[in-house]
Amino acid sequence: MILNLAVVATIICWGAWGIFDKKALETSTDRDVLLILYLLALPEIPLVFFILNATAPGWHVTGPIAFWAGLGSFTSSMSMFAYLFAMSRAEASYVLGITASYPLMMQFLAFAFLGEKLVLSRLIGGALIGIGVAAVGNSAKSQKAQSRKDRIIVLLCIIFATIGWGLHGLFDKKAVELAEPLVVFFTRSLFDALTLCAFAIVLKVNRVVITMNSKRTWMFAGFSALCLAIGYLCYLKAMSLSTASYVVVITGCYPLLMYLFALVFLKEKFNAIRFAGVVLVVLGGGLVQLSQSQ
Repeated sequence: MILNLAVVATIICWGAWGIFDKKALETSTDRDVLLILYLLALPEIPLVFFILNATAPGWHVTGPIAFWAGLGSFTSSMSMFAYLFAMSRAEASYVLGITASYPLMMQFLAFAFLGEKLVLSRLIGGALIGIGVAAVGNSAKSQKAQSRKDRIIVLLCIIFATIGWGLHGLFDKKAVELAEPLVVFFTRSLFDALTLCAFAIVLKVNRVVITMNSKRTWMFAGFSALCLAIGYLCYLKAMSLSTASYVVVITGCYPLLMYLFALVFLKEKFNAIRFAGVVLVVLGGGLVQLSQSQ
């Protein structure tokens, strides 16, 4: 029951997260939105520290926990850079639809490095997800506003983000095998704060002008940060209760919910090919759900 609730909460939060990011990007650059997201995540550190001290006296962060959480933070941050760059130049449903293919890679990573078995229905589900992703990618041909060079750059960023998120799931699983989800979340938050410092230094050295005075951007980025935090906590909880290949693939079904949100809140034009691709992704996720008992 707890596992199912954690999975559902993750899918809902991640489905809404991309929409808020897209709304924030309407009034600011991808660089500014990313910086705001990192700033909004800083209060999580003292808050989670207080909760851990109150609920889990004696908790501590070991070297192995920091190692895996640090790798997770690094791959997630690099993927977020690439993802926001692509989101600022393409439709949300297109970007999030293709990045949903990361569960395919995660299944084989879990088999190779975590010793998890390959389940037939899970593999079939992964294949459906792959076909669905290919359909979503094909739908990009309808975007006439982009040049061929721009489409290639966006696609490369999406591929980079997809690979990073696949590896990210592997590192998260290794971390939650060593500590409670909240401890992993806290450790990740510390590394994210270090990433923010490095990001700020790079911007300062290159004398990049930062504009963060848009209330609209802060509002939608705030909603995005909240969805990211809640979704990630639920995702880590699910990871601690089940196999990585199951959790990563089943939570990869969020594009359907995201696509519906994009149609309603972003007023994106309905694309039949893209919709069919997203449906295939979700059907694949349904097969993966059935595999949980195997």
